[in-house]
Amino acid sequence: MCVSLDLAKRLKELNVPQNAYFKYELRSDGSFEIYHSKPTSCAHQYYSAFTSEELLELVLPIVREIETSYLDTSEKLIYIESYTLVDGFSGINEADARARMLIELIENGLYKPEEK
Repeated sequence: MCVSLDLAKRLKELNVPQNAYFKYELRSDGSFEIYHSKPTSCAHQYYSAFTSEELLELVLPIVREIETSYLDTSEKLIYIESYTLVDGFSGINEADARARMLIELIENGLYKPEEK
């Protein structure tokens, strides 16, 4: 399952590298499609439609860095649990939960994506 289009847009706004396997193609009429190949035209906007696994690859190194830099192990587990289960993220798909966690980390200055 892929991240929702709204969260894909927010990740792009936050300069998260747009290197996901799948891409949203947003058309001028507001419709969209998901592709697994390179865009066929430049007439539309594209956003990475990250899978939960791709987002996990982005989030895990950040959480490990936070664990070693700022928090002891028990605090880290509470921190991760709060984003995946407690703070209103339950009941949504796993990709969206991980995207929201990544957005929170960026917005709180705990992670700065590489600009590409």
